[in-house]
Amino acid sequence: MNILFYSPQTLPSVGGLQYVVHYWAEALSKKGNQVTLISETAEAKAHPCCYTIYENIPLRQQRTLLATAQVFLCFDVSLKGLPLWIGSGKPLIFSHQSGLWYEGKKIPFRQQLKRWVANHLATKNIACSRFIAKSYKRCEVVYNPIRQDLFAAPEGIKKRLPGTILFAGRLVTDKGVDLLMEAFSILQKSLPQRTLKLWIAGDGPEKEALVGRSNTLGFSDQVFFLGMLSQEDLVGWMHQCSVMVVPSRMEPMGMVAAEGLAAGCTMVLSNNGGLPEVGGPFCHYFQSEDVVSLADALQQAVEKPLVVDATALQQHLSQFTIEHSVRELEGMLKSNGQ
Repeated sequence: MNILFYSPQTLPSVGGLQYVVHYWAEALSKKGNQVTLISETAEAKAHPCCYTIYENIPLRQQRTLLATAQVFLCFDVSLKGLPLWIGSGKPLIFSHQSGLWYEGKKIPFRQQLKRWVANHLATKNIACSRFIAKSYKRCEVVYNPIRQDLFAAPEGIKKRLPGTILFAGRLVTDKGVDLLMEAFSILQKSLPQRTLKLWIAGDGPEKEALVGRSNTLGFSDQVFFLGMLSQEDLVGWMHQCSVMVVPSRMEPMGMVAAEGLAAGCTMVLSNNGGLPEVGGPFCHYFQSEDVVSLADALQQAVEKPLVVDATALQQHLSQFTIEHSVRELEGMLKSNGQ
């Protein structure tokens, strides 16, 4: 099958969307499909892969690529990429990797337009969680995959460092690291006898403010900013931490939650968005944006981590394998690209 991918963001820029694009394109190619990716990311072609990448090419050249494709898969609703499809007659499928708005808030016109495009022009919509799927018509769920060959529990007995809490993600407001800082301050007062450490892996525009906040709260010597880590390095930190936390205000799915579970971490997750779908009964949860609830969940995870049935957990995680995800995706593409 000849498939054209369009994604504004791809590797080597770092993020959950970028890895999903790569995992799907690579796996589909290895199954004998011809996958071509149009990217707006500079140096995208520098990332080693087995599929063809075109970066920042003119619209005329993009249309030539689409003319030979059987189906057009666009990641999120890109208004910039829509002119490529108009008039082509090709099946249009959107893969929704993010929420277009937050519940209870006024929907900006641009986001209303994107939702209309998805619901009225798309042949098919694919969502990364049931939470996201509720916003769209003709929508099915294909969970984003993770590398379970990499994100796996350590072999043998691995001693984790008591009282260490790990966050991994972009340092932006949506990820809730500011809430985590406040909760960590409360946790220190609740567990004065324990030596607690907070590891923050990632980078982003909020870093300077977060460093300042740790100073203001008086625990800068207990907070360690690890910077942007490779996946391989991140797994190493996962294997050392006592608890891993996803404090997001908004999380369409939360690949990092699945990665943490697969790596054997005790997980604390916000109860919003797609996170409860990913975490299932295997995680501690807190009320979204509630700092006291987050502190309580962290304390419970530190002192009384859940006893997880390994067989049930592996069965749960099987829906996040690359093989399972791509098998479902390929079936949808073929049924809509005939």
